[in-house]
Amino acid sequence: MSKNEKTPIGLKIEYPSQEEARFFTNSLNFPIKDILIGITYPFPTYSVTRKASKKYFLFEYVLSGEGRVYLNGKWQKIKKGDVLFFDKNDDQDFHSLKSTPLKKIWLSFSSEYIDNMIKAFSLKTGIYSVDLSSLFINLYEISKNNSLFNESFFLICDNLHKIITELSSTGFEQNSTTQIKLKNELSGYIYKNTSLDDIASELGVSKTTLIRNFSKECGITPYQFLLLERIKISKSLLKTTTMSVKEIAYLLCFTDEHYFSFYFKKHVGLSPTQYRRK
Repeated sequence: MSKNEKTPIGLKIEYPSQEEARFFTNSLNFPIKDILIGITYPFPTYSVTRKASKKYFLFEYVLSGEGRVYLNGKWQKIKKGDVLFFDKNDDQDFHSLKSTPLKKIWLSFSSEYIDNMIKAFSLKTGIYSVDLSSLFINLYEISKNNSLFNESFFLICDNLHKIITELSSTGFEQNSTTQIKLKNELSGYIYKNTSLDDIASELGVSKTTLIRNFSKECGITPYQFLLLERIKISKSLLKTTTMSVKEIAYLLCFTDEHYFSFYFKKHVGLSPTQYRRK
């Protein structure tokens, strides 16, 4: 990339470093469009200044080095292990330290569906100190596939959802209630066809303890919570994408489209098709 060159989605880099980036736009009925995934290699004069795009979100993970980012009216330090998140409505202004320039993996995308998820989790522009290296490396490795179709796009969605829930959980860590923490932990399984036994095992508790604690704090069982969250997401997908009912059922881990349609109508009062046409 040369100085002041624009990427395919118009994200201008003032003094670009040596970067490797891949831009993807899919023709599938998929809720994430215009995906840009890349890696920034250390470059002493690396500096980025962007006005709010109003359309594209940005996640960055610092693999090594240090830098500064302008947030909340002041410059703040970023370092190895930090995640930067920029909402589509916020300006972006950050740079490397010349002595220890940044190396980072980043992801920019446009998606009404993810927009709704970010709002639901109250994720704000900022620096999050949490080790998400494996998720970002996964995204970068997926992007190296020359043909991003079906499974690859679902893998991107799965990794992105995990990033959002992890950052949301980290952001709430200091002042969150037990209820929020439990919901954030369980939200990581919305796109996984995982049993409560396996979820409890991964969380380090028994199934009985998980159900008891969650029901006490949230007023519903873990199963009911996951079902309601999947129904909520499916409503958004039906309104904002052209994904088929079968594709949505598969994405949200329902046994099949008939099982999904049954529970959707039970909770919404309309079939998925009727809700989409409303």
